[in-house]
Amino acid sequence: IGIVHRDVSPQNVLLSWEGVHFFDRAKQRDLRRALDEVYPGAALTFVYYVRNQLDLIQSGVLQQVKQQAVPPRAILDLNRPLDEIPQRARRYLFPKSRYFHDRLSDWKRIFPKARFAVKLYDRERLLNGDVLDDFHSVLGLPAQDDSPRPVAMTNASLSAEAAVVLDLASHLVWSKDDRMRVIDVLLSFEGGSGNYLHDDVRSAISECYADDNRRLIKDHPDCEGVERSRSRSREVIDPDAVDACKRFLIEQGDYPTLLRGKVSNEELARLNLDQGWELPNESGVWGVGERSVLRFRPRSMHFTGFSDGLDVVFDARYRKGRKF
Repeated sequence: IGIVHRDVSPQNVLLSWEGVHFFDRAKQRDLRRALDEVYPGAALTFVYYVRNQLDLIQSGVLQQVKQQAVPPRAILDLNRPLDEIPQRARRYLFPKSRYFHDRLSDWKRIFPKARFAVKLYDRERLLNGDVLDDFHSVLGLPAQDDSPRPVAMTNASLSAEAAVVLDLASHLVWSKDDRMRVIDVLLSFEGGSGNYLHDDVRSAISECYADDNRRLIKDHPDCEGVERSRSRSREVIDPDAVDACKRFLIEQGDYPTLLRGKVSNEELARLNLDQGWELPNESGVWGVGERSVLRFRPRSMHFTGFSDGLDVVFDARYRKGRKF
């Protein structure tokens, strides 16, 4: 979080970033010093949402695979009984950052005068089913006001099947950018599941955090339900779904690709023509086939600033009788 002092005196300031959860004590103290300097004497409220640790861990590993922070092989490593999971993958199962009561205790020691509103993240419990309206409610502000609202963005996850296919394709793809293009395609595969942990692994994770969850619910009753997982166990990643995902990737690879446009060195989109393309000839023709389809797949995981207000302009020449 970057805090910049400006010559204004807002009545209310909202700082929101989920990465704050992972701050260690040194960063927590840095944040306190910054807030004391920029907003001396301010009444602080921390709005802290929690989710079931098992669900967070399972989806979190898939998110890290998508971000290339964890090798896709980890999903196959974790799709085993607990005593068969290799040591290299066990470190993903019981992160200390998911002991919510312990983590909150650290924050409370650093900010002893702050108010803490701690709640289970459940859309059915959010005001109007909207986290921003819920923020406002907790802070005593109107649910709808004139302040600018962030554009809603989805953070798509790979399925377990897509991670398996990505692992199989890894030896064919050397560049990080090329791997990202493969991941972009696999994010569109709809025939998979995000579940990949065995019953005994799930039980071990739940037991690991049980005492911490009990303390959390005792101190913060609005967290009741955090101990219940919404995901399901899965003993085997369906080989038929993996094969379907392979076919999907191969079919997508049949579309020749043009890369166009960058922001901060990140490609904004890929243009695919479903019936092929060739280099422009003397007449300027670069598409073949009776029709051309431009298919855009923006990278949802990159915050390019073009989430709305994006203008797309086509400049194409077709021979007489062909339609765009």
